Amino acid sequence: MLTLSAALFHLWSLVNRSRVFDVNFLDLLSRLARDLLPAKSIPFREYGIYSKEQSALIFTAILRLLEIPVGQATSPYSSVVDTNIGLAMTLDRDPRKNPVAHHIARWIVMSLSPYSLNEPDSILSNLEGLIQAVETFFHPSNTGNWTKTLSQLVYYLADFFVMRWNRERSGEMEVPEDRRLTPELKRRFVMCLKEVIFMGIYAKSSTAMSFSLSSLQSLAYLEPDLILPGALQRIYPSMQGLVEVHRTTSSLRSLQVLSRIMVRTRGFRNHVTSLLGLALPGIDANDLDKTLHTLSFVQAVAYNIPFRDLTEDEEGGGSGSHLALEWVGSEVERLEREGAEVMIDYNTELSDENEAAILRSSTTGLCEFLISFLGRVFTLLENLPDASRVRSGSPEDHIANTLPAAFTPLLAALSPELYDIALQKITDFVSSHVIHQARDAMAFICNSLCKVNPEKALKQLIPVLIRNIRTEIEENGAASTRNTGSDVLPRDRGLVWNVSILSMCVVHIGDAVLNHREELLEIAGFMQKRCKGMPTVHISNFIHHLLLNLTVVYTVDYGLVEPGKRMRP
Repeated sequence: MLTLSAALFHLWSLVNRSRVFDVNFLDLLSRLARDLLPAKSIPFREYGIYSKEQSALIFTAILRLLEIPVGQATSPYSSVVDTNIGLAMTLDRDPRKNPVAHHIARWIVMSLSPYSLNEPDSILSNLEGLIQAVETFFHPSNTGNWTKTLSQLVYYLADFFVMRWNRERSGEMEVPEDRRLTPELKRRFVMCLKEVIFMGIYAKSSTAMSFSLSSLQSLAYLEPDLILPGALQRIYPSMQGLVEVHRTTSSLRSLQVLSRIMVRTRGFRNHVTSLLGLALPGIDANDLDKTLHTLSFVQAVAYNIPFRDLTEDEEGGGSGSHLALEWVGSEVERLEREGAEVMIDYNTELSDENEAAILRSSTTGLCEFLISFLGRVFTLLENLPDASRVRSGSPEDHIANTLPAAFTPLLAALSPELYDIALQKITDFVSSHVIHQARDAMAFICNSLCKVNPEKALKQLIPVLIRNIRTEIEENGAASTRNTGSDVLPRDRGLVWNVSILSMCVVHIGDAVLNHREELLEIAGFMQKRCKGMPTVHISNFIHHLLLNLTVVYTVDYGLVEPGKRMRP
């Protein structure tokens, strides 16, 4: 191996200032580091399978490839060298499919071992030096050609470390004991990347921000107690509207990727209800991008925890939300006081009894959150533009797709008491409003409602919808004449609103629809006889959905928790 590596490095040194050679040799050397990691016969020290001098040469090449500007120089590479490279040009690969950051991260992570911790000069200390040297280039105001490569590098570093950590723990990767990653090494690795990630999540480039958010999720998975305090210290001011508005969107996206780790981490899960409440103003018809991220955050939380008031299980109804409000308020003040370097260890600061009491108290705010959430969604629906004028792929189009995607897990996570509140609120809105441009979105929301508890939802929705349909036809003269255009006449909009919602209430919900077969068949026959023009298309769709529901496989239970079992707080 020593002879092979020496030969490779000699060949590499023969061609100077060539980007193609640097990328290809770095790819080859990183593959060797990965493949020879489990080999006991290969010497492995603080620089992995390579020597200190060879690693220094690789880090020099890495600095060249990152293209960090130094002085007046624009690039460390000579265009003449790669232009006259001849057939070697075929070695050059698409950097979008084979990013150089991938090769760099693979070499570094596959060379890490406990030896790196014990030596003052090692690949880990060199990585810390590299990150410290380029730290200012992660700042949101310092944007350039290097931004994407740097954010990619940190993303792949975190991704490879998580992959290696999980494979070693599961036994999928058989690594000698003296080379296996340790908790101390993991902690130091996370500390190395933490600060640049917190800068990267507020990057102006959407690509760099996405890479940084994925990195943040990986680091929080590795060391939640190191990442979550700093994340909350930055997120709370943004959510409270105390800093620039553009940071709020980044904070919402951060909460989305951190929600799964947060709800599973002691102490930090007590913040979830408070953060849900702070996210509600993000549902705004004037800022649809922020609305999308708010709905995605609510969806992520609903996929991970049941929404249930745990104080109802206590004798006397519990202590209400006062305990949680006081605790969260004191923690927010603490985050502001201690600043970006805040360190919190709830494992030692909170006893099991105190943590459980605060958590139970925080769940009393879920009912208020649900009512406010539904109210904001209804206001959003009232202000949506006409669907016929919405471009495909626009934010308005995404809203119509994201609403049902957020409502299905949310409604499935609700306790029976909270579900009844949501059912009543949605039924009242459907029966008292006709919002033509939000017809499809509202129909999908009602479909989500019926999927979760079809018996209860159909019992309440079907009589209201059938009554409204009869009223529109008999008293308002809806669908009484034919029309040649494809647009729905203003007179027919109330009928189309109710028929569209009814048709979505009876599809993909299973045998519960058989309890209402007489009313449904009767109203279907009534509409076929009395209706003409454009509404007949929606009536045909209603009959199609009735038949489809009876002939397809459907999901029986959408609940987050198995019936008869409870998720521990």
